[in-house]
Amino acid sequence: IRINNIRCVPHQTIEDNYFTFQIVINAQSYSIISEITYFYYIRNGSVTNGGVWSENIYIQWSKIFKDQLSALNASSLDFVFKKKD
Repeated sequence: IRINNIRCVPHQTIEDNYFTFQIVINAQSYSIISEITYFYYIRNGSVTNGGVWSENIYIQWSKIFKDQLSALNASSLDFVFKKKD
């Protein structure tokens, strides 16, 4: 995390998606496990569960997707998506 200067984005409402992406794209290796190790709490009236997303949240998602696409294009990774049977 420190070597790749990975940080949470200040004032970002939906930070975990982008943070996780940065970890995965910069990792030398990773594994997927079946155990549940992350718990996500859903609160009524929260920004992501309030039923109405503000224009600011849509702008943040757009920026996240653009940044992720740029990072993928700049990387030397060859992404192949396969369906696991």
